[in-house]
Amino acid sequence: MSEIGNRNSVPSLPHANNFALPNLAATAEITVAGAIQTGVHGSGIGLQNLPSQVRSLQMVLANGRIAHFDANSPEFNAVTCGLGTFGVITQVELNLVPSFDVITYVFTEMPEQNVYEKFDDLQNRGYTVMFRNTLQNASAWTAVIVELNKVQPWYYGLLVYRLGITGNDGNELQSEYFVPYKDGISAVKAISPLYPQIQPLLGAGFFLRTIKEDNFWMSMNYGNETRLALHFSWVNNPTLVDSVLQQIEEKLLKFDVRPHWAKYYLMKPCQFLRNYPRLEEFKLHNWGGNFNFSTQNVLYPRTTAQVQHVVTHAARLRVIGRRHSFSKIGDSCDTILSTMGMNSVIGFNTKASTVTVQAGITYTDLMPILYANNFALPNLAATAEITVAGAIQTGVHGSGIGLQNLPSQVRSLQMVLANGRIAHFDANSPEFNAVTCGLGTFGVITQVELNLVPSFDVITYVFTEMPEQSVYENFDDLQSRGYTVTFMNTLQNARVWTSVIFTVVANSTQDENLRKLSSLYGANRQHSNTLISPIFIELNKVQPWYYGLLVYRIGMTGNDGNEIQSEYFVPYKDGISAVKAISPLYPQIQPLLGAGFFLRTVQEDNFWMSMNYGNGARLALHFSWVNNPTLVDPVLQQIEEKLLKFDVRPHWAKHYLMKPCQFLPNYPRLEEFKQLAEAMDPAHKFRNKFIKENVFDEM
Repeated sequence: MSEIGNRNSVPSLPHANNFALPNLAATAEITVAGAIQTGVHGSGIGLQNLPSQVRSLQMVLANGRIAHFDANSPEFNAVTCGLGTFGVITQVELNLVPSFDVITYVFTEMPEQNVYEKFDDLQNRGYTVMFRNTLQNASAWTAVIVELNKVQPWYYGLLVYRLGITGNDGNELQSEYFVPYKDGISAVKAISPLYPQIQPLLGAGFFLRTIKEDNFWMSMNYGNETRLALHFSWVNNPTLVDSVLQQIEEKLLKFDVRPHWAKYYLMKPCQFLRNYPRLEEFKLHNWGGNFNFSTQNVLYPRTTAQVQHVVTHAARLRVIGRRHSFSKIGDSCDTILSTMGMNSVIGFNTKASTVTVQAGITYTDLMPILYANNFALPNLAATAEITVAGAIQTGVHGSGIGLQNLPSQVRSLQMVLANGRIAHFDANSPEFNAVTCGLGTFGVITQVELNLVPSFDVITYVFTEMPEQSVYENFDDLQSRGYTVTFMNTLQNARVWTSVIFTVVANSTQDENLRKLSSLYGANRQHSNTLISPIFIELNKVQPWYYGLLVYRIGMTGNDGNEIQSEYFVPYKDGISAVKAISPLYPQIQPLLGAGFFLRTVQEDNFWMSMNYGNGARLALHFSWVNNPTLVDPVLQQIEEKLLKFDVRPHWAKHYLMKPCQFLPNYPRLEEFKQLAEAMDPAHKFRNKFIKENVFDEM
């Protein structure tokens, strides 16, 4: 193992033990971790970069935990050359080869045309091969270095800069650009007209170095082909260099070019990021994968005190949990605070039937603990892979005519305010109904106390292919037949509803009534389990509440959610009219559906910015789409136009196109909410672009 502070100038250690590294960078005065994180390389047609020498590494993650990665880890090819975005490397295990000696030969003033014509042959004549040009004679290459006539240890011969050179000696700028090897000579020829402008600005010279491809996602050499690196050592004067460098970059754009991450370049990200095929996997994205966050500056506190420190020092801040939002409600261009490290149960109050948890605990982790202690939550969302604080801040819900949303389970909460102070809110606090479902605008929730009910078991019944007219005519009766009721439609047959899903408390009257039915309003009861990935419904079997109340399977991770979700809430009394209003769009909707089109019912609540605030239950029209906004958005726009007349409210954390002026008037407490937010966060620390536009209607 190598301590990461050790510099590569200590290869004498492996040499003394008869070991070697297969390749080195031009200089040894760099750290092992720094070299592998930024894809540092040497030169040689058969040699890979320095990250390729890594066998395993140890990293401290943002939440303070230690992680180990090796070639068997799915994250290995991302984190090894990770540009410092995943954590702090503390140890590296390097693969070694038996020690060897080298000898270097240099051929000078090689005619330019010979270099071009014999380039492949020259590459094959050395273990490492490097081309150097001072451009004092533009028609000849100053030196072709084929590893001078003296046998020396590998760690002397593989270097270009002398051992012992420090950062203070490097009064220069370096730029380097990687192009496919097959395009290498063409790229050199493309910039050759600029030689008269380049030459006066060169320091050590213009170099060509070759590197074999690798599998590290953000390595400049990732892919299926060797790359040629065009390296410039400049005088240390950006004012003079930049105008020439810009012209060089313009010439190289057509060659699938990638600048060196750790060297000096002017290219805009949009000009080279597309040349990294694994970029989207590398970047921080939301659960559905329909957008990437605007910053990689994500902090993972584990305690309330650490949250206070983050909040106090951040200019702008948003909070994320499991990144389940399909809207950019949690995005930030400055700092993102993740609650993933705050995932503990703090304690039970059995007398009051409550549990206090850290904000970042997921329902997946919390539910079995509650069940083991003979407690339950009265309702759950469709998926359990969301955090408690994230769910209550955005008004997440389940389905059931008598069931409220998840914020309604909150007894009290602890929050770090914009000034770093800790505040406590409960039902007696005048701010409670604003801050609980507060859309992240008041502060960072650190603890939540939830009201519990005695544990219970449930059983699920599904009736399939219910005629559309039967659903419309018997909607109220159907709602009353289950503890939770969900209507699902794939729209493959627009005249029937694919499934009506009833989950009831085991051995209840509702259970007894459904158990004896083989059909209901023209729909047959299903007796085998239903799987519509990623939805799994286990039928006719008594199971714990936390299995039966979910729709998406337990353990589903962010990587499974390759979809877009949209959801619109209308008054329950207008629900069927709203469904009928969009039914002419079914032929356009159906090809774009993922899991399906769902109807779910949520009882009203008192939270000012909840989609269910008001004096009556609401029906939620939920769409699970394929992950293609370009196709989805034109249809979604038509759906929204049909729903506008129904006092509609889109789900804050899901994908919608409506303008704020089209739905904000449907929130009667909006002005009070805005005034309170202004009072509690006058510097607008917790407002991002989404909140400014969609809550405060600031365009």
